[in-house]
Amino acid sequence: MKAQIRLVLFCCCFILAMLFASGARAQVSCGDGVCKPGENCGNCQIDCGPCTSVICGNGVCKPPEDCASCPSDCGFCAPIVCGNGVCKAPETCASCPADCGVCSPVICGNGVCKAPEDCASCPADCGPCGS
Repeated sequence: MKAQIRLVLFCCCFILAMLFASGARAQVSCGDGVCKPGENCGNCQIDCGPCTSVICGNGVCKPPEDCASCPSDCGFCAPIVCGNGVCKAPETCASCPADCGVCSPVICGNGVCKAPEDCASCPADCGPCGS
């Protein structure tokens, strides 16, 4: 009977020791440079980085979130429509003259160095290269 009690006590102590040891190892893993399951910005900032108040997917559109970076909070961005009377990036005079107006012509020799002119394509307006 005493042997059975000793065996039960030994097993209980062994189990408790194993549980304690596994808990200690889990705490030691914070700081190993890897954000592992169970670690987060709240309990292991060194591995997982700082917590931020901006969380995409929380139902609140808060800067720096916008429709491009977080459509779940901010809604989807309106499509760019050429011909709607609004010149909005990425529209330009070259891609959408209906909204942005006609691009002024590039005239080499008019005394004005204007893109896409440069020293190689129009030294008369932009001057010689390397000067």
